[in-house]
Amino acid sequence: MLKKILFGFLFLVVLAGIGAGVFLYRAKTVRSEFVGERVFHIETSEDILSIADRLESDGLVRSKWYFLWSAWRMGLRGNVQAGDFVISGKRTAGEVVATLLSEEGKPKEVTITFPEGWTAEKMAARLSANQFDGEQFLTLVKSPKEEWRDRFPVLETLPKGAALEGFLFPDTYTFFLDATPEDIIASMLRNFEKRFTSDLRAEAKRQGKSVFDIVIMASIVEREIGTANQAIETIARDRKMVSDLFWRRLKNGQRLESDATLAYARGESKVQHSIEETRFNSPYNTYENAGLPPGPIANPGLLSLQSALFPEPNTFVFFLNNPETGETFFAETFEGHQRNKVRNGL
Repeated sequence: MLKKILFGFLFLVVLAGIGAGVFLYRAKTVRSEFVGERVFHIETSEDILSIADRLESDGLVRSKWYFLWSAWRMGLRGNVQAGDFVISGKRTAGEVVATLLSEEGKPKEVTITFPEGWTAEKMAARLSANQFDGEQFLTLVKSPKEEWRDRFPVLETLPKGAALEGFLFPDTYTFFLDATPEDIIASMLRNFEKRFTSDLRAEAKRQGKSVFDIVIMASIVEREIGTANQAIETIARDRKMVSDLFWRRLKNGQRLESDATLAYARGESKVQHSIEETRFNSPYNTYENAGLPPGPIANPGLLSLQSALFPEPNTFVFFLNNPETGETFFAETFEGHQRNKVRNGL
């Protein structure tokens, strides 16, 4: 009887040894099946078991147990870093662990700044200069995906078929090199939604204005009042005053007569236009057409959005900018406006 027990025990030991040997061999040699590269994100304070489960479910390793053994053997357990990692296909569990331990596993990033008041075309050109698909970016801006309206509440009042011009929040962004135009646009829309809060959107509704209208006005104010050689307090005040002036024109049934909208229509950057130039045929020409233009003429920053939403009441009827200093001059009468033109060489 004792012999049978010993024989059975030895048999189990041998069987376990064979099983362990097979496990260790497979853990070292079995590769994942997917081809290509994928970005895998590790959350802050995420434990090794959670990482193993997600790696297996995402198909990045063949077995979470192979990964856990490799992680223990290679010392990953106490050195898990949060962040994004590029994991290639056809890798063993050990090679995946090595990727997570290496700085080389982290995807390369590019930091790009889009100044306030830039158009989508200028943004696309900068993306192309940084090896992204600027052409496809511009195509998606002009013909946005319908699903984005559901994903981003800030687009709720965007008219059917309208472009995303105006909603691409100008800021400094860091993108992975493999970021798609969809990824980039989504980042910009998320940023816009974060900055132009639900409270601000509710305020626009309380005033009887759509977010789309606020963005259009903000884009005009942004392009009318630049930042050259001016303190931020001065810029904020001037933009709020111009916003009030423009909203009053609309309320009184007057045309905006904004050189910024005409420059956008003509594809130029002039600050003053001749009478002949103001007859340019375009729905964006607010010298010829009443009301707001069909859409934003640039992508405004938060200061301009706030100026459009919270204008500063004033009694001025005209304004102009000195093209060299950027200083804004206001007038209550046409005669005063003409004197300002002469004083500023316009």
